[in-house]
This record gives sequence, C-alpha cells and structure tokens, in this order.
Amino acid sequence: MDEPTEDYKELSSQIEDDPLPIVIPYGPMYSTFRKDSFLDSILLSSMMLVVSIQFWFKAIALPFDQVTARWWISFAAMFIHADIGHLLSNLLLFIPFAALLQAHYGRAVFPWIGLLIGYLTHLTALLIKEDGYSLVGASGMVYGLGGLWLGLFVLHGNRYTLKDRILRSIGVSLILLFPTQFMPEVSYLAHGIGFLMGLAFVPLVARLATKSNSLFLPQMIWKPNVSVEMSKSQTLPN
Repeated sequence: MDEPTEDYKELSSQIEDDPLPIVIPYGPMYSTFRKDSFLDSILLSSMMLVVSIQFWFKAIALPFDQVTARWWISFAAMFIHADIGHLLSNLLLFIPFAALLQAHYGRAVFPWIGLLIGYLTHLTALLIKEDGYSLVGASGMVYGLGGLWLGLFVLHGNRYTLKDRILRSIGVSLILLFPTQFMPEVSYLAHGIGFLMGLAFVPLVARLATKSNSLFLPQMIWKPNVSVEMSKSQTLPN
C-alpha cells in the first residue's frame, strides 16, 4: 500500500479548532494510474486490431440485414473498424479513458461495465435505425467511457468546487468529444447514445464504489478510510 499523497498530509496539518467531521471521498483526483491499469485496454485494443484486419481482408463479415442477429452483432461490431484511421482515432481516447476508470474504480468498471455500456449503445443504435443499417467501431463505447468518467469526476472530484467540476467537464467534453467537422459516414447517433449511456451508469458505479470494497478497493493506489476533521471554510488543496 502506497503512502498518502502530499495533498492529504497537508490537509491533515491544516485542521482548525472549529472542525466539521467529514469523510474524504475516493475517486478521480485521489489516486494515480496503476502500472497495470493499461493492460486491459491494450489487450482489447490488440483484439480490435486483429479482428479489424480480418474484416478488411474479407475473412469475416457481419449480417447486419438480419434483424435477429443484432443481439450478437452489437458486441462483435465494437471490435471491427472500417480502416486504420478509424481504429486509431478511437484508440486515442479509448485507452486513456479506460485506464483512468480502471485505475480509480477497478476492473468491475473497466472492462466489464465499460463493455456493457458499449454493447447497449451499439444495440440501441441498431434498434433505432432501419433494417440493414451497418455500424462498426468502438466509438459508442469510447463516448460511454467518457461520459462515465466525466460524470464521476463531477460527483467525486472534491478537489474542486461543484461549479468548477461542472465547467471543467463541459470544457473537456467540448474539446475531446464534440466533433469539429461532420462527416456522413460517422454515426453521431451512436456517439450521443454512448455519452448518455455513460452518464446513466454514474449512479450505479458511484454506489458500487462506496459499498463494494472487494470489487473496487484492491485497484486503488491509496484510499483514505478514516474520518478527518476540517473547517467549513476549508477546501481541498489544488
């Protein structure tokens, strides 16, 4: 178990005589990347590359015109990308978002909940569109991971005020997730569904993170598990 961060040491030394008992939360901003938090995202990225190459060389195909096949296509299609540019553009955000979620919340959130969000996003988009609509790529899952991470930051990032957390989340969303140009081959429907799906899972993940030590705490660098006392006027250091 690593030692508490300097922020917490400084906070503990700043306790005043008129304290307000609180429990310091754990979540974004309270731990750093674990070295192994990239392993699952890199493994899934490698699987995407292998499956996509087979798709490019016509070794595999998905029957998008079969309505009954949507249930399994929605999972398989997340690993298939139209070309190398499509794959790389998704991995650019997929790997950091996935690693952040796993580092802070454990493998229960990524890969498992992350894959579930991606599957539900893909399935919802296929059910909304007309028969024969083809949708490949992990962008729905990427936007889902982004929505989940930003929602959890607003909820748990107590290093900043609530207003600052909301403004920062909006800014990051506009910079990283909002398109700078619109292309007809891109499914913005899947992007939007994915982002909303990620936000919808925030309450579940937040509840699990505070209740289920066996699933989450082993993945943490360091978790403060004692109450500290702090003045109402104090905030966590920047």
